[in-house]
Amino acid sequence: GKKKGGMVLKRNVAYFGLNLLGIMACLYSLHVEYSKSNDKSYVAMCDLSYRASCSKVVTSDYGKGFGIIGPLLGEDSFLNVSNAAYGILLYIVLIITGFVPSLTWASVAMQLLGLPVNFYLLYVMLAVLGDVCLVCSTLYTINFSLFGVSLYKWYMQCPPPRTAKPHFS
Repeated sequence: GKKKGGMVLKRNVAYFGLNLLGIMACLYSLHVEYSKSNDKSYVAMCDLSYRASCSKVVTSDYGKGFGIIGPLLGEDSFLNVSNAAYGILLYIVLIITGFVPSLTWASVAMQLLGLPVNFYLLYVMLAVLGDVCLVCSTLYTINFSLFGVSLYKWYMQCPPPRTAKPHFS
């Protein structure tokens, strides 16, 4: 009824809103990366201190191709692009798959595959680079939240399990 329709709308608004926030954060990350590469004195709004600097993270070797594609396929590989570009692509695909009911499972699967990437990048940010990137942390939070919303959307689309009817002989 009306209550179920309202819940579906809230889930869809949350899902779309999180994807939109992800796209905006990725666009900002691209802006920081571009600005810093063209002007070494550029200070981004998210550069709060030496240990809390998003420009330090997004311009690091790990900011392109996850720090993996360049060494494997070459720095000039067409796949060795900014992690933020991959993020924008992911969020667009998630918007499409998340609003086609028969593809919600694909949205969940992509995010499930993306969770190790998020943990890897979080580890790199904290342990390897010794930094806290506010934009990156925001993106990780968005990604984990999106996974939860997607999982819930998918769960709510699944039909309830059939219960066996009692057998009387």
